[in-house]
Amino acid sequence: MLRGEKVTLRPFERDDLKALHALHSNIDLVILSDGAWSPESLTSWEHRFDKDLNGEDSADFVIEADGKAIGHIGLHPWRNRRAGNAMFGVGIYDPAYLGKGYGRDAINVFLDWVFRIQNFRRLSLSTGANNERAIRTYLACGFVEEGRRRQHEYVDGQYVDEVIMGILRREWEARQAAPATQPATSTPKKEAHAH
Repeated sequence: MLRGEKVTLRPFERDDLKALHALHSNIDLVILSDGAWSPESLTSWEHRFDKDLNGEDSADFVIEADGKAIGHIGLHPWRNRRAGNAMFGVGIYDPAYLGKGYGRDAINVFLDWVFRIQNFRRLSLSTGANNERAIRTYLACGFVEEGRRRQHEYVDGQYVDEVIMGILRREWEARQAAPATQPATSTPKKEAHAH
């Protein structure tokens, strides 16, 4: 488990599926984060979970706060280990935890795992230009806008630009070494593990 100031990132368990599936019924939040929503049964989520158990090494975490699952964060299946480069996605789907720093804390904990533990060199993401809260969060975590694909996504009845953002490990390291006068970022708390 990885711990921040507000959240814990931990592996998915089958028991999480029911809670996360229920959160995905908030169509407006899912559309804003993922660009689209379609009905999907809990059974299909369980089937996909069982299928993925035998797949490649997992890089998906449940975001937990106050003892409950509020979202997820993880690397996309495509990763270029030779170039040290990966894309990720994150979603907080519990409205009670939006706009209160939980997403920022989760991303900062995740960045530590990606750069310090997994030794990636670069992390990137894409989001709709209409997702202003997410863009502010990414910028606050050190991401920079690298480009746009104009009117690339169809979201909630309109065409929106896809914003492409990224952060390099050296940029993340510089933020970690910055004096305490700059805005603080979450550093995961170390936890002992039994092997």
